[in-house]
Amino acid sequence: MRLVLAAALLALLGLGCSAKPSTLEPTLGDAATAEDAAATLEDAGAPHPDAEVLVYGEMAVVPAGGFWMGCSGDDPGWCGLSDPLTCCQPSERPHHYVEVPTFWIDRTEVSVSAYGECVDAGVCGRGGHSLGCNWGSREERANHPISCVDFDHAKAFCEWRGRRLCTEAEWEKAAVGGCEFNGGEQWCRSQTRYHPWGRATPNCLLASMHIYDEDFAGLPGCGTDTSSPIGSRPLGQSPYGVFDMVGNAYEYVHDCRHYSYVGAPTDGSAWTTDCESLIPGATRGGDWRTPAVYLRSTVRWSARPREECCGIRCCTSLAPP
Repeated sequence: MRLVLAAALLALLGLGCSAKPSTLEPTLGDAATAEDAAATLEDAGAPHPDAEVLVYGEMAVVPAGGFWMGCSGDDPGWCGLSDPLTCCQPSERPHHYVEVPTFWIDRTEVSVSAYGECVDAGVCGRGGHSLGCNWGSREERANHPISCVDFDHAKAFCEWRGRRLCTEAEWEKAAVGGCEFNGGEQWCRSQTRYHPWGRATPNCLLASMHIYDEDFAGLPGCGTDTSSPIGSRPLGQSPYGVFDMVGNAYEYVHDCRHYSYVGAPTDGSAWTTDCESLIPGATRGGDWRTPAVYLRSTVRWSARPREECCGIRCCTSLAPP
């Protein structure tokens, strides 16, 4: 298994971060067993699955503290010059230190069933019905993430639950962990993980993602051509016990879209000024149609039209009851 992953990484070295799918992306053969995935996590230096996680019902607490946000300036930095799984794009720079106050975050993406309750209450609008949207299969995909809702409906849902959308800094810290999970204050800048589970190559035991078969045909959703039930990949959870932070469904954050971190706040607050897109709400995490090269936790996505995405995850600054 380790040889398979090593070969995949070596094969990827010459690729650039373009939108064109690569024929060298991970395939169904990678991480075929739970034992393989566990070995992958050990190689990546991720915490053991039984590491202490503070959970409050359906939410996890992320303690106050700092982390390095964005793509490291210590990396070679540009697609085509480095491993494409770790290359930096302009929107992920500059790498900067952010102090984030304590907050709580949903451990899973909001399900179709949970969002349906908000729709039935007359608060939220219905999700989209385009191909790939889960609302149109509400009964069959009740435990899949809601998708194809717009920013206003996502915001309304979280407020209806007595919560709010996460800030972009909160989202990324919940995905990669604070410095306590990344080498401590001394090494945090250079050792922050690329993915919620560590630095191992994404595969289908870690994320719901786009892969390729032996003939290099695309297989969205790890071959299912759809999303997966929420929380169904525990080996891919973040250091704080948060599931599906990459893959499965894009997630809105409260911040608007910016093409770099120049001028970004460093206190964990939402950045809602000097927006570089007229569409409200940036998105993070990728979805079940996203290949491994774009599943770094630092990748930032522009907001997309309602019929193409997105899902919801809520945060709160107050301990949930």
